[in-house]
Amino acid sequence: MKRFLFFIGVLFTVLCSRVSAQQKEFIFKNFTQEEGLPSNESYYVFEDSKHYIWIATDLGVVRYNGNKFEQFNLPDNVVFKIKEDDKGRIWFFSHKAQLAYFENEKMQFFKYNDNILKRIQKIHIIDAFVDSSNNIFLNSALDSNYIIQPGTERLQGYQDYL
Repeated sequence: MKRFLFFIGVLFTVLCSRVSAQQKEFIFKNFTQEEGLPSNESYYVFEDSKHYIWIATDLGVVRYNGNKFEQFNLPDNVVFKIKEDDKGRIWFFSHKAQLAYFENEKMQFFKYNDNILKRIQKIHIIDAFVDSSNNIFLNSALDSNYIIQPGTERLQGYQDYL
């Protein structure tokens, strides 16, 4: 009988008590040209290791620090992919295969862009990877996969590298 009364007491307490669960609410904010974007058409959004937000648009790349946008000009402003390498450089892979990277608060143009253009001829780069030896692995839409090795001015296929 004591167990039964104890069970009824617990059940009554649970049913009568009001438990309020707090749900996390996300706040979404849309950014447009009015807030500082160069275009309303965005292709890629990336957060770097310093917690800057990089947005690739059809009219250039912008960096957002939580308060304001800063726009950067590139050899080709139509950027589809943004990546960070292990040295903290932010790489930009554009529609016309013109690579650039951001290092020490400056935009640098990749010195082998002409070699890339000769080989893959303005074909959209789907993906890329920069390893610790500064080798750049490129994957383009209509051509094979290629690697650019530092100190050389040639573009070679992955199969030649491996």
